Amino acid sequence: MNLLEKTKRNHGLEHASISLLMPYLPPSKVVAGYSLSSGFLILGKIDTDFVESAVNEALSRVNQGDKTLVISDHCGTNILVGALITTIVSMASFKTKRKRGSFFRSLSLSTLGLVFSVPLGKVVQKKYTTSADLSTLSVIKVSRIDFLNLTFHWVQTKFE
Repeated sequence: MNLLEKTKRNHGLEHASISLLMPYLPPSKVVAGYSLSSGFLILGKIDTDFVESAVNEALSRVNQGDKTLVISDHCGTNILVGALITTIVSMASFKTKRKRGSFFRSLSLSTLGLVFSVPLGKVVQKKYTTSADLSTLSVIKVSRIDFLNLTFHWVQTKFE
């Protein structure tokens, strides 16, 4: 399996794990993730046992068919899709021959682009940036890293 496919699968497990953590955290708690081919990071001041439990439950639930956990409303892919749509419609608005009203046309189309960024971002996640096929993935360990005032958890994975 290539590095990109491993990263997509880890990205899916990262989303699933964070989605299981979120209901138990206060709204002010900052949680973020970052996936690589060898595992993923979860940023947030969260108890390590809690993270490990969520990761194991997420892996089990996705492997039992709960594939919806893999796609997230809060993924950076959605932000990227929104930025791309906004950039394209803004540039297109100012390239038209009708210069009058181009700012407001750009603003309106950019707003519309941002409205559609999450649904389109979810499509991009499903097709390109995540995978729900976690059947060959196993979690090796969950390690806590405290750096300055930040807490990370490194979830190391392997593939059979």
